[in-house]
Amino acid sequence: MTDTKEWTFPASFGQERIWLSNQLDPASPVYNLPCQVRQDLPLTESQWRAAIGVVVGRHEALRTAFRMADGVLVQVVHEHVPIEPEVHDLRDLPADAREAKAAELAQEIARRPIPLDAAPPWRAQLCRLADSDWLLTFVVHHTVFDAGSVSVLGSELNEACDAVAEGRLPKLPELAIQYPDYSAWQRGQLPLVRAQLDYWRERLAGLPPVHSLPTDRPRPAEFGFDGDQVDFDLPAGLLEKAGVVGRELSASPFMVLLAGYTALLSRLSGQDDVVVGVPVAGRDLPELAPLIGMFVNQLAIRVDLGGDPSFADLVGRVRTAVLDAIEHGRVPFQLVADAVRPERDPAVQALYQIGFNFIPDSGIEPVRYATAKDDVAIDLTAVDGRLLYRTDLFDRATAESMVDRFLGLLSAAVEDPATPVADLPLLSDAERAQVLEWGETSTSDAPLFVTRFEEQVTQTPDALAVELGGVRLTYAELNARANRVAHRIGAGGVVGVCAPNSADLVVGIVGALKSGAAYVPLDPANPAQRQALVLADAGARVVLTSGVTLDAETLDLGDPAVWEDSSTENPPAADGIAYVIYTSGSTGRPKGVQVGHRALATYLAWAREAYPSLSGRALLHTSASFDLTVTTLLGPLTAGGSLVDSGRPDFVKATPTHLAVLPEESYPTGDLVLGGEALMGEVVRGFAATVTNEYGPTEATVGCVAHRLDGPVDGPVPIGRPISGTRVYVLDDRLRPVPPGVAGQLFLAGAQLADGYLGLPELTAERFPDGPFGRMYATGDLARWRRDGVLEYLGRTDDQVKLRGYRIEPGEVEAALRELPDVRDAAVAVREGTLVGYVVGTAEGAADALRKSLPEYLVPTLFVTLDALPVAASGKLDRAALPDPQLGAETEYVAPSTAAEELVAEVLGELLGVEKLGVHDDFFAHGGNSLLAIRAMARIRKQVGVELPVRGLFSFTTVAGLAAEVERRLEEDLDQLSDEEVQAQLAESEQA
Repeated sequence: MTDTKEWTFPASFGQERIWLSNQLDPASPVYNLPCQVRQDLPLTESQWRAAIGVVVGRHEALRTAFRMADGVLVQVVHEHVPIEPEVHDLRDLPADAREAKAAELAQEIARRPIPLDAAPPWRAQLCRLADSDWLLTFVVHHTVFDAGSVSVLGSELNEACDAVAEGRLPKLPELAIQYPDYSAWQRGQLPLVRAQLDYWRERLAGLPPVHSLPTDRPRPAEFGFDGDQVDFDLPAGLLEKAGVVGRELSASPFMVLLAGYTALLSRLSGQDDVVVGVPVAGRDLPELAPLIGMFVNQLAIRVDLGGDPSFADLVGRVRTAVLDAIEHGRVPFQLVADAVRPERDPAVQALYQIGFNFIPDSGIEPVRYATAKDDVAIDLTAVDGRLLYRTDLFDRATAESMVDRFLGLLSAAVEDPATPVADLPLLSDAERAQVLEWGETSTSDAPLFVTRFEEQVTQTPDALAVELGGVRLTYAELNARANRVAHRIGAGGVVGVCAPNSADLVVGIVGALKSGAAYVPLDPANPAQRQALVLADAGARVVLTSGVTLDAETLDLGDPAVWEDSSTENPPAADGIAYVIYTSGSTGRPKGVQVGHRALATYLAWAREAYPSLSGRALLHTSASFDLTVTTLLGPLTAGGSLVDSGRPDFVKATPTHLAVLPEESYPTGDLVLGGEALMGEVVRGFAATVTNEYGPTEATVGCVAHRLDGPVDGPVPIGRPISGTRVYVLDDRLRPVPPGVAGQLFLAGAQLADGYLGLPELTAERFPDGPFGRMYATGDLARWRRDGVLEYLGRTDDQVKLRGYRIEPGEVEAALRELPDVRDAAVAVREGTLVGYVVGTAEGAADALRKSLPEYLVPTLFVTLDALPVAASGKLDRAALPDPQLGAETEYVAPSTAAEELVAEVLGELLGVEKLGVHDDFFAHGGNSLLAIRAMARIRKQVGVELPVRGLFSFTTVAGLAAEVERRLEEDLDQLSDEEVQAQLAESEQA
């Protein structure tokens, strides 16, 4: 191309938004907009170039490139650009093959990235299928083109083709303005539209950083645009019925369709707070209608589906949300995103990640997309639609099922708008039968622990049963000592057992199980106040101890004189409650879970089959007050194995957190079982043992769902399938099964269910409801079925958290904090694996005060002092808005110490207006936004001459982090230089 005149203008806000997003992956064609024009004129190639030139000459947007100038993005309009469409003559192909070949060629050019630093921002392709049959595929970058531009392009190009064919001038009206005029006008309106930002700040306050729609794969660390689309037809009459419903409810068809979409998203995710991005044309002024350009603005529509609304109610809510958004829709989306400033994540699109568009007056482009800007988006026309989705997050089967559910739910909703959203159909009869089949297992009677243990004593009396703390006990010796304990304490009631991991602990627990009394394990490390609280709540009549002192009636397991008069004969076999384990309680007090002998027997029978190495050496390394320990403590004694605390074990059960600190010499040779908290596949990579992820709350006896790893797993490990004796259901709020891939609460049933909570009949009835599938336990865990019948754990339905395998109810810790004299209010949350306490008042001395009443795992590691706790629009505590502990306190200033750190600190500090920016200071915490990030990257690139992507400041938000990335890229550039180039640069620097 020869040099032509060019003019620069500020970019519009929409262009800035798309350009910035495009910089995340410049090689992606995600922002290519393909459109096609079919002509039945016998045109020549030169006539086509002339016709295209007419349209390009009329619209400056089609002659525009982009560049950074003084840290600002500008559009560069060229006087002329080359008109060079690629031409394919398909007339030599068989007639029935031409269309397919043209479609293939169109797909290819549509997926070719368009660079923005050179004009023109479009590509054209001509396919000649016959002498008078041409197909033009025109692919334009979204920075200069939108859906409204398609019809302008098509009508003008058709007139231009007619004109060149007839040898006349095209009859096209003169354009009053050009796109750069609009950009200048838009920026001039900025002072007026800024007043609308307050609406968006309030409307989007507390916005979740990312949607809760379950994905098929973990979200990648970096944002990607690879995608696919599912095409579908609208059922006959659906749009007409949506129109009827809209008229009855004073809503547009768009609002009714969007209501159906938000209903679907809520039902799929299990969340009431749904945010969807919708485009608005932005062509309100008559001068803009005939222009080609990017006028679209995005609106984040936030919809509340709480309170069990009917579909008609939901349409009303959507109508209000849409009208309010449109009323305040003159604010460019980029300004809204920067003003709201949700949690920054380079892998997540700001504000919304799910899109919706209703384009009844146009059709779906015939060229299929292989990219997706949103995680999921639906485009609807008057007759059909498409679902676009990111392939790094979703499988095609998931996308197809989403379409089916959307159409089914929407059809039912417009048929009867009075139907509650929660009752709209998601599940087909076949799917219902399938998920119920996945959740069923067979149940058979299992011998009680005591019976099985005594059989083992008879079979191998001299085999080693215990080797703990230097004390060795054979099965016969352990049985004799346990019998003495059983006869001495007698049957009935509750007895406490408080001892460190030792032979005495095993004797005390086995003796209690033989006696017919239920045992309550107490951790000797817990504070006396906590021990007293548990013993009083349990009504323990005596406590078996070893090496500890308690303010209660005790029997010393380590004193032979206490037991010498007791019989060593086996007492009668006991049934009933085996043990009571206390877990954290949401009311501020721990609660005791009563587990029966038969529930215990069912679990142990399965464990013996699942974990053959229980017959070997099992490492006892966790507290008996933790129900995960039951497998190690009792399993080997029913399988002929032994409990050990040293040497190489055959069997180890641990939480993922415990595993991280387990010495290598304690790695098992047989089975490694992980439980108590979510497991990531990377944690167990490289272990030689057979690895099993075992899920199960205390209320369902240790473990009831399990997944054996057959190979390396990336990201979260599934929890698997129900074990024998357990039935599993994933249910919605109406206690109905949900389809595969859909989130629901996990309910458990079967022989392993606990009897309930000791002394808490109302809580027992609430958490162990009689439902459509009999007596069940409501776990409070969110889960979903995979399409292969495997369960995945997704999180919690409440505020409960798991840390290092311990169940933590924030309410219990918060209640204890509020009792402290200098604390007026308090909240607790887990941040990056750490329990953090947030207090209104003073946190000084809080940890020591809590240790007097709470076990160590319930004491926050970090404290953040706040003026007030964040509150959501509902008036409830907004846990998501609790600040990160690093951002809740002053960051200690650390001066830059390298040349790169000094450069980055200087550039960022100048842009932010911060005089002293330390190496640990965060760009966004000091008020940075995406536009400032563009300027920062441009300045740093200019000064050091290294190619830095704009996304750099989203991945490396501190001075130190960005400086380290600058140094890394400089080293890469130097490594690529030849010796001659290095010498030349050195000579150049010496001359300078």
